[in-house]
Amino acid sequence: MARVDLYDVLEVSRTAGPDAIKTAYRQLAKVRHPDKNPGDPNATSNFQELNDAYSTLSDPLKRRQYDLQTQQPRAVNTSRDDAQRPNTARPSPWAFNNCTPNQPPETEDLRRLRRRQDELAELLQTLAQQRISIEKEVSSAEVKVKQKLDTLKRLQDEAAKDESAEAFRRGWLGFLWRLTPEQQDERDRAATARRTGMIVIKAQIEQHMSVLKAKRELLEKSQEGIQEVLRQKIAVSNEYVAVSQVEQRRKQEEERQRLAKAQHEKEQREKAAREAEAHRRREEAAEAYRARQAEARERTEAAEEAARRFKKAYENTRAASEVPNE
Repeated sequence: MARVDLYDVLEVSRTAGPDAIKTAYRQLAKVRHPDKNPGDPNATSNFQELNDAYSTLSDPLKRRQYDLQTQQPRAVNTSRDDAQRPNTARPSPWAFNNCTPNQPPETEDLRRLRRRQDELAELLQTLAQQRISIEKEVSSAEVKVKQKLDTLKRLQDEAAKDESAEAFRRGWLGFLWRLTPEQQDERDRAATARRTGMIVIKAQIEQHMSVLKAKRELLEKSQEGIQEVLRQKIAVSNEYVAVSQVEQRRKQEEERQRLAKAQHEKEQREKAAREAEAHRRREEAAEAYRARQAEARERTEAAEEAARRFKKAYENTRAASEVPNE
């Protein structure tokens, strides 16, 4: 059977304040009262449902507990749905299994905190169920006490009425309403039965009050337990967020260092490439200079050789011209 949404029962939103909840309850109570719906076979159950919803949402602790219980399964279902479709939204800190490529994986500390959070959520649900059961027992005990008190009040009223009538019969006109022996016996038996009944009822009331006191003490301890679990749950949630932030900062620092190292290595490679290029150019310039020097030497040597040949040819020509004719 599906869980009934108490906010839907009262026809209010989840952000409704105490005054809005009270106003909605008063308006709906007038409309849904069984006396106003004699032809509806479900009128009594619907009215009881309305009372239960108001009893829970008008109590801050009960409302907070109910919100936690109804939100927890909703978060689980959301995670399952998200696993079946692309995740385009920013991941929640508690969406443990929906990590995006840019989101760091869970560390052991985060997994430990998540497991603790799950344990506390399960414990909170168990305590809430126990509290509901105890509240029903307290309510049942209160009804029994009220019934016994009403019965005792009725017997006491009857005894007071009988004593008043007896006192009147003892008056100076009492002889007019004097009881017959049979009526007197009947009155005495009824009075004895009332006294016995009141003794029994008082003993039962004392017993029921003792049970009610024990149940209320148990309910108070249950409420304290729920408060403690809520406190631990909030503490674990805060610790998870803190550890997540530390882990995120560590990952960011690692990424910053990695990028800085990559940038440094790139600059070193570029520097080495520039130095290699400068060295190559210097070598090329030196080689070109040496080639030019060699070419200049070759031209000088060729010029000197040409000069020597010219001088030799000149000297030969001159010598030939100086030989006498025979």
